[in-house]
Amino acid sequence: MTILSGKELKGVLKERIQQELQGKDVKFFLYSNASDFSSQAYLRGIKKCLDSFGVEYVEEFIQLGLSKKENLALFQEKSKGRSILMARPLGVDYEEEFLERIPSEYDPDMLTTYNRGKLFGGDLNYLTATSQSVKTILDLYHIDVKGKRALVIGRSTEVGYPCFQLLNKYNAACTLAHSRVDKETLSTLVKESEIIVLATGKSGLVQREDLDENKVIIDCGFNPQGGDLGFVPEEGEVKAYTPVPGGVGALTSYCLLLNAIHLKK
Repeated sequence: MTILSGKELKGVLKERIQQELQGKDVKFFLYSNASDFSSQAYLRGIKKCLDSFGVEYVEEFIQLGLSKKENLALFQEKSKGRSILMARPLGVDYEEEFLERIPSEYDPDMLTTYNRGKLFGGDLNYLTATSQSVKTILDLYHIDVKGKRALVIGRSTEVGYPCFQLLNKYNAACTLAHSRVDKETLSTLVKESEIIVLATGKSGLVQREDLDENKVIIDCGFNPQGGDLGFVPEEGEVKAYTPVPGGVGALTSYCLLLNAIHLKK
């Protein structure tokens, strides 16, 4: 059984970033709700990554005491000329209006309509940071998915759907499922699949008895149980898997920075 460690791949991405950053004026704008614990935990990792490469950033927080118009205006003014990372949830019902104000060339999370369209057209340079991490693991561990039966559980535009696009572009026989598929159907899909990407944020959807030594598990989850799988596979239970923590999430900050560099070209 192979452990697909993202930590072990950091050195490769660091070298790539150092090379591609040369001559590029990349600066970040980090925006979030200061009282949202998960957002702040996520941003700590991003800031640590940016600091390690000497990439300048400014951080601002949504002011819940201001009106929608005031918050949107401040967001647009202060983010000008910077790669924008908006950590959600912001705690307001107009999050999409912030996204509408992000220029596509300053959208390293690839959430704008234009960048999503580029991915829909098959350009893997527009994968979101997490799905770009999945691609990095597949590439650097030389996992050939061509012709394999692949299952993505999760349909979010941030993770699940981009991973489906990735596997589809890599010529896998790909199925997209989600947490509302009934357990019996999901169990059948898991048993039939050789590559399984977990991207719902919910554990317990995949059962131990449905696994076997021919399956590769890519776990994009971040829940308190460790990941979407909810348990650590035993020796011989699967062919390979990404640990949580230390798997996909270990590379996300680096892929975010690489996306920002790509958009500067």
